[in-house]
Amino acid sequence: ALKTDYREKSPFALRGWVYSWGSAETFRMWSRNKMNWKCENSIYPIPMGQYIRSQVLDSPLYDPEETEYWNTDEAGNRLAPEMSPQVNFFSEKTVEAVTASCLQQLESGNLAAFIGEMEDLSAYPYCRPEDTQPFEYAPGQFVNPEDEDYLTTVYWTFINKIARNIREQYPDGKLGTFAYQVGIRPPRCEIEDNVLIWLAPINEDLCNPLLSQETKNKTGRSMEIIRLYCDFVPAWAEKSDHIEVYNYYGISLAQHQVTIPIWERMQTDILDYVALQFEGVSSEGVGDSPGQWSSDDKKDEQFPHHSWTFNGMMYWIYEKLAWNPGEDVDALIATYCDRYYGAASSDMQEYFRLVKQGWDEGTPSCRTAIVYSTHYTEYYKKFIKPAKIGHPALDALDRAIAVSSGRVREEIQYIRDTFYTNISSFQNW
Repeated sequence: ALKTDYREKSPFALRGWVYSWGSAETFRMWSRNKMNWKCENSIYPIPMGQYIRSQVLDSPLYDPEETEYWNTDEAGNRLAPEMSPQVNFFSEKTVEAVTASCLQQLESGNLAAFIGEMEDLSAYPYCRPEDTQPFEYAPGQFVNPEDEDYLTTVYWTFINKIARNIREQYPDGKLGTFAYQVGIRPPRCEIEDNVLIWLAPINEDLCNPLLSQETKNKTGRSMEIIRLYCDFVPAWAEKSDHIEVYNYYGISLAQHQVTIPIWERMQTDILDYVALQFEGVSSEGVGDSPGQWSSDDKKDEQFPHHSWTFNGMMYWIYEKLAWNPGEDVDALIATYCDRYYGAASSDMQEYFRLVKQGWDEGTPSCRTAIVYSTHYTEYYKKFIKPAKIGHPALDALDRAIAVSSGRVREEIQYIRDTFYTNISSFQNW
């Protein structure tokens, strides 16, 4: 015998979607593609999310008379719970309250307890006087308030204390948390080995792989941190052996108006995660159902319903790469088009090729970061009109419509009509 083990095996223990509402049919598709995790109702039960402020308020140890749990104003006056953007990471009383909440999660049968952050916190709150003083994160080792890694070191020291408390009660107990807004920068402290980390690079630039140094040249919202994701992510691999990545591939606010051809970028990311020996991959994404999110974009009041019309292939390719990062992406595109579009396969492959051509031509000159919140008109301005692919893309879609029928024809017609509406807003295209 030349081989004794014929098993296929993904390099990732966890492969899935975050906040991935969808129909039973959608979930069956994920299962067929060997996805094994979503943030709710999973065979790996981890109560992901968990706003940290509510974990204090709902703790069995919560004392409503105690103010030390909360942030202060700049003068050092304690804020009321509803006014406190975060909790006081310096406080041992906060550690005790959150520990009690985490133990309740484990008692409920969860694989790991989870500590979140306040959603999309962009400004650091005050904790006077603690945050004006050097912080001792290990015996005799200090980080100073003026240091860039001061707050993140305070945060991860707070997480470490809770993880140690959990281990005392549950020797095999795990604690999950985000490396997100407060904690995305690697800290000076070491990380306890029972901590599971979800790296969440919100506002990642979709043009470039996460580890690409090109991101340092970009401008745009909150770029002072985003420019450094390329350095932070490999640095985290040196800090912990228990890292999952929380990407934003499937949550773009433009994805119901334009095809976002990031399949090669996703593959590069996932191969990088293999090299860094990360334990899991996940992406925020939406199910193929209307009306779950509100949108201020009146162009399509059903957002994100048509996200799958434009980008279903991209989501499917992500699933295939999560199982086998080395898949032939061109072969995957051909397989998807053959099986979904049938007689229109070759024309839809041409449409996807043209959109990817425009993306590749526009990326080198795109100085702004293309993030999940970038408006769909920017895609047409930067990647479709300048590449002069408007007419050939519409021609390919018209040919696809002519040879298709039923639901498939309706889907292609929607792509064609939406593409035309957007590209024809330009005088010369």
